[in-house]
Amino acid sequence: PLATMSVWFASLAFCFVIAYCTPEQSTLTYHLHNCIGDLEIQEAEDWVGYFTDPPPKTISPNTAINWTLSYAAIPNDHVSLDLDWGYYYDGNGSYPILHGYVQVLAGYPNLTVRYDLYPWKRQFEIDDTVGHYECWQQNVSEPAYFGTWVYYKSSDTLDS
Repeated sequence: PLATMSVWFASLAFCFVIAYCTPEQSTLTYHLHNCIGDLEIQEAEDWVGYFTDPPPKTISPNTAINWTLSYAAIPNDHVSLDLDWGYYYDGNGSYPILHGYVQVLAGYPNLTVRYDLYPWKRQFEIDDTVGHYECWQQNVSEPAYFGTWVYYKSSDTLDS
């Protein structure tokens, strides 16, 4: 009984140390402000990290929505979060597609976030009527937010 009790206490102590020493998983909230019309999801991939609150299937025009991802506990090839998403924006389930990606890098000084957004009119042709602006939390290794604002350049917004 004493040996069994020692094993039980050792197991309990091990679990306590693991729970105490394991950092809380940090998250990124992705904000998308849609000023281009009805959006219907084409894809949403969490290549590194995982969705805790996935992107919505549809997004109404002139709305701001968000979704949340958890960072990977162990980076994959120096990437702690890799998100890829796309939305159709003409209502026919085909091109044009608003496609974006965000990567958060681990272990690179002065470089934390890589991103881009492509409003594809058709395959390999950018829709130059759509503008976008991005921002994210600066000077941290794992940003808590990333924001994208998409709009038509002809409207009274950033590029007009």
